[in-house]
Amino acid sequence: MIFSDDDDKDFRKYQEKQEAVKDVFRRQPHNVIDELEKLGFAYVVDDEEDETELAEEHTAQAANNNEKVLVAYFNSKTTPNENLLSLWRAATTPSQGESNYPLWRRYFRAGNEQLKQLLLFELEQSPTDRELLSDFSFMHEFAPMLKTLIALYQRACDAENDVERFKVLAQNFDNHLHASGYEALIYLREHYADHPSKAQWVEQIINEQATDMVVEF
Repeated sequence: MIFSDDDDKDFRKYQEKQEAVKDVFRRQPHNVIDELEKLGFAYVVDDEEDETELAEEHTAQAANNNEKVLVAYFNSKTTPNENLLSLWRAATTPSQGESNYPLWRRYFRAGNEQLKQLLLFELEQSPTDRELLSDFSFMHEFAPMLKTLIALYQRACDAENDVERFKVLAQNFDNHLHASGYEALIYLREHYADHPSKAQWVEQIINEQATDMVVEF
């Protein structure tokens, strides 16, 4: 599986800070905001949508036996397998019925290690799956794992040979990594210096983006 030791260290730091935050709320100090700022956080008032999502996640429960199996897995140290993957696909595929989004979002927001391993397990089988990569990018927002995410997108772009699907992948790569300061399209242009067709596709995306910026201006 693709996984970076540096990302593992970053995630451990994230977990340590998460525990420190939990300790603040356990102690119930007189000024919670002041204590959180000492840990390096800035006080920001959440908008109504965020507050609603957090409330939904807090009260979300497994609605059936399959979801209970997944929740048990997320709270364990079990190795991912095909059965768990099948349950996850069924639980998160809209065609299978309404997904329990608040419940799953809670595990994404927590940077759940078991969910991450399940996504990596699925990406080993479907490395160019854009929805899976987007899911991993969503988790990255809460539990940073930059090098792993870059490696996953690089592998996907290398494996994809359909021009339209490649262009969407490359654009997603750029969009999902932009906030982290990573210039994905610049990297891809250099990476495919010896691959004329993909280099041309990347150049098309760069030119299209430049044109869009001029039009918007």
